[in-house]
Amino acid sequence: MRFLAICLAILALTAWFSVSYFYRAFPEASIDFRVNREQSQDLGRRFLESRGFIVESYQHASRFEYDNEAKTFLEREVGLENANQLMGSKITVWHWSNRWFRPLQKEEFTVDITPAGQLASFSHLVPEDAPMTSVTQQQARELAEQFLRDTLHADLGSLEFVEASSIARKARTDHSFTWQERDFAVHEARYRLEVIVIGSDIGGFREYLKVPET
Repeated sequence: MRFLAICLAILALTAWFSVSYFYRAFPEASIDFRVNREQSQDLGRRFLESRGFIVESYQHASRFEYDNEAKTFLEREVGLENANQLMGSKITVWHWSNRWFRPLQKEEFTVDITPAGQLASFSHLVPEDAPMTSVTQQQARELAEQFLRDTLHADLGSLEFVEASSIARKARTDHSFTWQERDFAVHEARYRLEVIVIGSDIGGFREYLKVPET
C-alpha cells in the first residue's frame, strides 16, 4: 500500500507538472487555429483570383510550416512565455503553405496563410526569360506601396524604408523593396516586409523577423 501511495503521488506530481508546462515546452500546441488546411486553401485561391490568377487547372499541395530561425531566436532572447505571446500576435511564425503548380512547368503560385486566416506571404514564380512589361524602379516602388496600403492595409507611416534592388532579366526587369517596422525591435531583430515586382506586376510578398547574423 505504501508503494502504491508513492506511485500515485509521483503520478499526480508529473501530471501537474505536464499540464503546467506543456504549452511552454510545445508552443505549437497553443496555436489558435481559426482556419484549417482546407480553409487556408480556399483563402489562398481567393487571394490569387483577386489578383487575376485562375488556378483551377493547377495541382495543389499544402502543408503546415513555421520559421524555425525566428522561433528559436525569440525563445532564447525573450523567454518561452514572451516568445509565445509574440508568435501568437505580432510576429508571423506559423502558416499554412499552399502551392499551385503544373508538372514540368516553371510558373507556379505559393500563398501562405496564418492560423488566424491572414496573408503571410505570396509568390508568383515565372521563368526568368518570360517577357513582361517593365517599369522604372520608382514606378515599381509605387506599385509595391499601393499593394501594402490597399491589399495588406499596412500603415506606411509606421514603416521605415530599408532597401531596393533591381535585376535586369532577358525580357523584363524585376524589383525588390524592403521595409521594416519603425518602432518595433527584439534585441536588434527587426520585423520586415518585402515586396517583389516582376515586370509591372506584384510577384511576391513576405513578412518576417530579420534575425541578426551574430
